[in-house]
Amino acid sequence: MDLFPSSFVLRRTIPTLVVDYLITGDEQRAIHFSLEMLKGTAPVVTKDFTTNIPVQRNYLTTILGNLLTVGGTIDVDIQEGFKNEWIEGEEWWNPEEITPSQPAYDEQTNTYSVYTREEFAWLPTHIDDMLTATPGFTLRICNDIDMSGVEWSPIYPGSSGRTYTVDGQGHTLRNFSMSGKFGAVYEYKLGSFVLGRYNAYTGVWGKFDGIMKNLTFENITINGLAHAEFPVKDVDGEPVDHSKEFSYFAGCIGYTGGNQWSMNSKFENVHVRHIQIKSSATPSQNLGGLVGWIGSGGGNAGNRVAALKNCSATDVHLTGYQAGGLVGQVLGDRGVSFDDCQTENVYIRYSSISSSSGFIGNIGDGGINISWSAAIEINNCNPAQNVYYINDRTGEPNTTYKPQSPFYGHKNSVDVVTITPEETTEP
Repeated sequence: MDLFPSSFVLRRTIPTLVVDYLITGDEQRAIHFSLEMLKGTAPVVTKDFTTNIPVQRNYLTTILGNLLTVGGTIDVDIQEGFKNEWIEGEEWWNPEEITPSQPAYDEQTNTYSVYTREEFAWLPTHIDDMLTATPGFTLRICNDIDMSGVEWSPIYPGSSGRTYTVDGQGHTLRNFSMSGKFGAVYEYKLGSFVLGRYNAYTGVWGKFDGIMKNLTFENITINGLAHAEFPVKDVDGEPVDHSKEFSYFAGCIGYTGGNQWSMNSKFENVHVRHIQIKSSATPSQNLGGLVGWIGSGGGNAGNRVAALKNCSATDVHLTGYQAGGLVGQVLGDRGVSFDDCQTENVYIRYSSISSSSGFIGNIGDGGINISWSAAIEINNCNPAQNVYYINDRTGEPNTTYKPQSPFYGHKNSVDVVTITPEETTEP
């Protein structure tokens, strides 16, 4: 069964009735429907339509006719190959086999060119070799890449401090699904005691250092269907347990910069739309629509080495804390800059609401003797006007929580943030 299989439209001259997203699969099957009209809560008329109407995944079915007229007729029109604006990729429990292939490499320009999903799928297991053999390379995206049906393994170099450039050339990476099966193990410790062990650094890139530009991410799903309201079975027919899924350092880019100064972590003209991190609320943190966690920094005001410029995130659904529509957490003493960035339509589910907002979730772990030169700069940015905080236990919206600023959920008192133009209203 598929949550986004088809669209079904039922029309009468006036009014128009629309029903979207019937649950169906690749096999064609027939349905029939009934129509009930009410005046307030009192029934006026009910009519059962016994006509069997075929529906199938990605077939737009439109019914036209005088549905409540005695002796009326209806016309059924079926458009094959219909695709919604947002078709969520095949989820990770039903993967599609794919054979990775090496992208072409131009030695003269030190550039890899990726044209196909098979070539993009080659990157996760070869990124360390590429950084060793061809340091400072450029990865050029030459087509839109669709990863539907692939359980994605994040691109995750084994070490930080080695940078490269990703040039999307205006293309889109879409329909990536990640279960959390792949990724490095992160241990959260108190002294020598391990408080938690997480498969972390989740995203199309689990970890990225360098320059990324002119790229769009679309339909990115992390951890599948946490708290799914309908039963799902794996390929062996066993129920899938989504109650304990978690995310740590998660976004289209999970983690950038490490704890290093003066290392490029720059994103320019990078956009994301339709991202869902469907995790469990309690252990999940550092979640961002674009980047989960930013740690590098340095440089002078107006010329930071960790910078986001002309980036955006739209229709972002996050479950956890330290969650932000654009970035989950930024280290507060690193001098990261945001220029001409914007977010909109951000949904944050939580177990305990804190350090979250529609732009940056948390500005934390700042230094004690912070200098003005290390201030975080936010210039000409537009934080989301539509931000929804939802209690993950009850599903009820929280109308009382207010972040410290529309631009960030929380910051430490020692961390300096400069906002241009200055905020003029309370969050």
